[in-house]
Amino acid sequence: MPRSRGVIVAIVAVLVAAGTLGWAIQRHQAPPPEPGTAIRLDVRGVPDGPVPAEFAPGVATMVSPADDDDPGTRMRVDDGLLTFRPTSSDAAEAYLSTPNLGAPVDQIGARFTFLASEKPSSSQRPELDGDAGSIALVVSAGTENRVPQVIPPLPIHLVVTPVNWNLAVHDKGATDPLQVIAAGQFAERLVQDGSQLYDVQVSIDGPTATISLPDGKTTSVTDSRISAWRANYATFELYSVHGGTASRGAFQAVWARSGR
Repeated sequence: MPRSRGVIVAIVAVLVAAGTLGWAIQRHQAPPPEPGTAIRLDVRGVPDGPVPAEFAPGVATMVSPADDDDPGTRMRVDDGLLTFRPTSSDAAEAYLSTPNLGAPVDQIGARFTFLASEKPSSSQRPELDGDAGSIALVVSAGTENRVPQVIPPLPIHLVVTPVNWNLAVHDKGATDPLQVIAAGQFAERLVQDGSQLYDVQVSIDGPTATISLPDGKTTSVTDSRISAWRANYATFELYSVHGGTASRGAFQAVWARSGR
């Protein structure tokens, strides 16, 4: 997956702001849910504004901070969708994560759409693959209050764009890129005008990830790292390659489940 800030790095941060301190208290003091817990957040009918504080059934949400120069990069509810509104032409990303789910994640999914750019540049056209935003489903060893939010190793990193998908894993080496283990193209481009909703889901069984793709197809991928690096945190990511001048992903609902 493209990343605006390079590879994931380990961070040890001094907590200097009330919001960051609140994140730490929420993450480290709240007991994890019981293994087997299924969480879901559906924002249909939710008023425009901040992301709700909890997934059902009462599990705290964690939203990555906005870019210092662009407050629109923080995920929010907008017209019944979880999305963001970056304003610059730089790449932008936003994350929504679960806390520790008490056991390794064995299912993660989303209902999503793609929104057309509100500020297309003269050099960009909707049909250009490089202008498309993407969504990602990620399972990680942890999270931090930063961008990118996830802490490797990552046994699951599924990216979906309007034209293709790829599944990758990521070790905890700071300079290692994502390692793509499967990929595919869609026969027909996914709609990018916000009118069509798509479902995507990854079910994990040992070293095998079964992916239910938005075009209705299903594929299975087996890799020993999926089971070796199994992890307890689920994250839902939005990425826009050209910020305010590219299409944007948006989630209507997200869900995950920890294994028993």
